[in-house]
Amino acid sequence: MNLQTRFGPVWGHAQQGAAGLPDLRGARRIEALRRPNTPTMTMWLATLLLAAPKAGKNVAGVPIFGASKSAVRSMPHTAAEQAELVTFLTQIGYPQYATPEFIQKMDEEFAYDSIEDLAFIEEDGDHEELGIPEDHAEAIQTAAHKELMRRFLADLPGGSMERHLNQLHDEGFEEIEDLEDLDEGDVSDTGLSMTEINMLVEQAELHSSRRMLVILLVTHTDKANNSVPFRDPAVHKPLVEAMLAAGVRTLMDIGTLTPGKVEGLSDTDLAKIQSDKRVLAQMNKSEL
Repeated sequence: MNLQTRFGPVWGHAQQGAAGLPDLRGARRIEALRRPNTPTMTMWLATLLLAAPKAGKNVAGVPIFGASKSAVRSMPHTAAEQAELVTFLTQIGYPQYATPEFIQKMDEEFAYDSIEDLAFIEEDGDHEELGIPEDHAEAIQTAAHKELMRRFLADLPGGSMERHLNQLHDEGFEEIEDLEDLDEGDVSDTGLSMTEINMLVEQAELHSSRRMLVILLVTHTDKANNSVPFRDPAVHKPLVEAMLAAGVRTLMDIGTLTPGKVEGLSDTDLAKIQSDKRVLAQMNKSEL
């Protein structure tokens, strides 16, 4: 299932105004750009973020999420994840960027506080303002993607597939979202069976939907009191998992939910989420 199918027709319109989006790299992402109906998840997330409600310079302590930054930056991270970031930078050979002073600089200037944030450091161009050479930024970004893929493969519900990490990476499947492009033509090149490929595609699509829901919630602004009610992970994570368990995969799915349908999601919270302009945009376009 491509992203236009999953996230609805708003992609086609949002893409037209996305000239400032990162220059995507990698053969498979370049190929995706040649297929207008299959935008990459990185581009979709950036587009979703561009559409996020803005409410002044600061909303309840949450900075405005600029159009030039990755959608991932909208998500709060823990002190433990920042500690992982320090260890990661040291382990991959860049201890100069793991000092307390540099970590604080990355956090304060660009909200970099997790390995996940590093997956966009070269694409977003933040390395230039941080004083990180481009070759270092590229190496850090590649290592971050590989680590995120390793964690994804190691934590699959059917058991770890971490043993396939290097082969998948060598074949151009560098990001989790790339796995959605796996098909029967990749059996011989990757050493995967069709059963494994189907499972990876399904889990990658679930990962994309989870990410979409998280970003939707953490960037949702309640206009009634100018707050961001779902930003706290302790608040949004249970809601995201509840919606996924109920079969929600798209913004359209959210818009068609009825009160009481999702266990763990109150009618009040459902109404707030359905009032988000990005959800309403999907519903309005579906009626045209």
